[in-house]
Amino acid sequence: MEKLNLCLFLSLDQVHLNAPDELAQKYQGVYKNILSFYFKNPDSKLSLFLSGPILSWISKYHPEATTLISKLLKTQIEIVGGGYYNPAFPLIFPADRTGQIEFLTTDLRQEFGKRPRGITLFKSIWDSSLITSFQSCGMEYVFLDSDVASEYKNYYLPLVMSEQGKALKSLLYYDDFVPDANVSPKDFLNNLYETVKSRTENDEFSDKTSAECDERFLAIKLDDKTFSSLFSSGWLENFYATVKNDFSDKIALTLPLEFLRKSPDFYSAYVHSGIKSAKKYTTIQDFLIKNPKNKQLYERMLYIEILLSQCKGDKARQKYGKRTLMGCTKRGIIFL
Repeated sequence: MEKLNLCLFLSLDQVHLNAPDELAQKYQGVYKNILSFYFKNPDSKLSLFLSGPILSWISKYHPEATTLISKLLKTQIEIVGGGYYNPAFPLIFPADRTGQIEFLTTDLRQEFGKRPRGITLFKSIWDSSLITSFQSCGMEYVFLDSDVASEYKNYYLPLVMSEQGKALKSLLYYDDFVPDANVSPKDFLNNLYETVKSRTENDEFSDKTSAECDERFLAIKLDDKTFSSLFSSGWLENFYATVKNDFSDKIALTLPLEFLRKSPDFYSAYVHSGIKSAKKYTTIQDFLIKNPKNKQLYERMLYIEILLSQCKGDKARQKYGKRTLMGCTKRGIIFL
């Protein structure tokens, strides 16, 4: 391995509908600092996901923020798409998956003049049936937690997954590499590079050509709390400076599409259905069965879908059913 391509991925993905005062506090304490930092540091790069409710609130109360993001999108920031309410995609029907993705994509395009080409998942809840849905929405890659694709986590290469003749690239992010403000950026980067190098040079690869690839890719996912800690301590600014001054020959900061468009190395893979959870759910079926509330919500979704399917040709009943379903969506009943 000659160079490690590193991508920082910040996900602002609250799954509940925050009260206006909570969002205002978040904006002043976190979101505003994020934009200010990247505007003042033109060499820094970041992949960013904004859930639908957060995007809607920011565009309504702080249009200056959307204007700034639009400028940063040209050089430093890449917007990542997803579901508007950040749903658990395998638990909703294909038509609803498409609706959620296009709902957020439309808002992003209207606000920033650019549509996302990548997608993120709530809790990395994955199923191969999602590939066709994501492809139909124009998505080229998906972020996945490395624990969900544990079989391929030591390859540090983009994965190519296929289903029904459709292909989708996958970029893995690693929770075990999330930085700690108490560890200096230089020590963090040195440990990161040496760990990846040693893992890719071992004998565990079944495909010998993969062990000979010159460049690797690794993403690190941050939440707003972690980002705020790194920013307030000055760690983040030192991190970008250290990469530029001390590790320019070993580590390159990148954005997902920027890397995918130039990378010659991919690994064909099949990622089994899975979920990233503190409760160690191994499958989506476990996620439903072991949590009674989740099971009840899913059964409610099935019931409403059956009602809708019986309303073909009856526009009045169908309209009422869809309105009922949308009401459940907005109250967060079916999105976990």
